[in-house]
Amino acid sequence: MKLNMVVFICVVGLSSCTNQQLYDAQRNSNRLECDRLQTVQRDECLKRLGPEYNKYEEERQKLLQKK
Repeated sequence: MKLNMVVFICVVGLSSCTNQQLYDAQRNSNRLECDRLQTVQRDECLKRLGPEYNKYEEERQKLLQKK
């Protein structure tokens, strides 16, 4: 029963987040992981983070329009 309540709370909580909030949260989490690395590894890790959400969404929309 407790597990069902936890799952319900998580679903409700996640459904209230926007795509941008979820994207930014994941990107920030990845950035924190990069910050734990040494200089060269950190730089490589940061390069793999991907674009800011607005740039990501712009590129995504262009790809969707091509279909």
